[in-house]
Amino acid sequence: MCTIFEIRLSASKPGRPWQNGYMERCIKSVKEELGPLSDYKDVDELYIGVANAIHYYNHSRIHTALKMSPTAYAERLKLKSGSVFKRRGMVFGKKVA
Repeated sequence: MCTIFEIRLSASKPGRPWQNGYMERCIKSVKEELGPLSDYKDVDELYIGVANAIHYYNHSRIHTALKMSPTAYAERLKLKSGSVFKRRGMVFGKKVA
């Protein structure tokens, strides 16, 4: 499934979810959007549910701190700077270490 959705696997040390808080929150949101797995009749239906949940998470869900969807935020940054990844050391318009 990860290959299909182009998800890169990474791992924190076991029992330390705070090491990767952004992904922990993303996974929690997708699980909440999916609902109970027993609602899906087969794996194909589950794949569709995961795709829909990820699309909703990226394109429709309003991020509380941004007050807009992640896609709208990225588009706004692109308009401001000409590129989301304008130069090395910058991610979404913010300097990173």
